[in-house]
Amino acid sequence: IYHLLEGLKSDGWLEYDELPDPDESDARALITYLAENGAGPYIEFVADASYYTLIDGEDVARAGLDQHIRVNHDIDMLWACSTSTAKLASEYADEVIVIAYPLSAPVTSGIVKGEEYSEVDNVWAHVDTSRFRRQMKVFREVYPFQKIGAVYYDEGVSSISDYIAGAEEEGVEIVCQQIPASTSEEDIEQFNSNFLSAARKMLRQDGIDAFLLTADMIKSDDVLDQLLDLFNAAGVPVFVQSGDNFVEDGCLLTVQILDPSDVGRFVANAIGKMFNGAKPSEVRQVYISTPYLILNMDSVKRLGIVPPFEMLISCEKIYSSSN
Repeated sequence: IYHLLEGLKSDGWLEYDELPDPDESDARALITYLAENGAGPYIEFVADASYYTLIDGEDVARAGLDQHIRVNHDIDMLWACSTSTAKLASEYADEVIVIAYPLSAPVTSGIVKGEEYSEVDNVWAHVDTSRFRRQMKVFREVYPFQKIGAVYYDEGVSSISDYIAGAEEEGVEIVCQQIPASTSEEDIEQFNSNFLSAARKMLRQDGIDAFLLTADMIKSDDVLDQLLDLFNAAGVPVFVQSGDNFVEDGCLLTVQILDPSDVGRFVANAIGKMFNGAKPSEVRQVYISTPYLILNMDSVKRLGIVPPFEMLISCEKIYSSSN
């Protein structure tokens, strides 16, 4: 969100002196700041229409959006920053423009139909169709595994077909297991149990020597700790599809195929075209940015990896217990 806002400012759509530090605030704080302090003559932000669905709950978000969009009629664009929120926002696509960014797999998850252009009225999403095949290649360059495991609940959210293609390109095996999604707070405990059970089976019965933590699988704070305890004891690395925080907490590596500053400018430019009259389905969606690595040195040492110097200098962030 920070880099999208900076992109809109650079293009002249926003006016502000300085945003709150993104490392010391969150997306809602940024939006609230702009709502309360003004953002220039072109865009108005609504402070009480900013939701974290995992915290507030989808019902709260839906009730608020119903009021704003269908009763007050005071919103004409929604930004949705995950697959689940994009699905929720798409319920309002008949009435408002939906901007979906960043998403792991907007096409396979059904948010948009096309890659180059959305083919969906009033919905636009940033698309990079080869990002996870490229990610798999970098994972294996860092640690030469032969069999990697992945647990997921939704093929689209996890982009599992891209990882399967990437594993085939690398000549390695990928063991996949789908578990039921959690559709309510009551389901989360069972979801966590199914997730950890599948991971244990892959390690003990399938003989995996690497594990891929796919998107949106960590629903509770203690689940990552249990997952890392399991694989650390076996000396098996855990790679991350998306989420710097998981690497900071002990996973080996994520490869961010999405440079937030670079892509933020691209998304801002797309939004500007819509402000100037273009339909979302007429604005190009594909943009491929330069990848960068986020590495946990404690995990590197635990696994006995000797990272090449070229890899270290290409890291955007390196975490260690001495940070």
